[in-house]
Amino acid sequence: MNVKLFLVAVGLMMLAGLFFFFALGYFDVPRERRRYEIVALWLCLGLASLGSSLYIISVT
Repeated sequence: MNVKLFLVAVGLMMLAGLFFFFALGYFDVPRERRRYEIVALWLCLGLASLGSSLYIISVT
């Protein structure tokens, strides 16, 4: 198991969770400012998928 890769993967998934909670705060804003919510949700999805892929690589 590659420990550095494991720690990077866990850190990325934690960062994705943090951005997800920031994105939840944008649900009650006016329609014009919703683009920040969409960008934050795509960032969450990208970080989580990258983190989970690195996690699988580090464990195997």
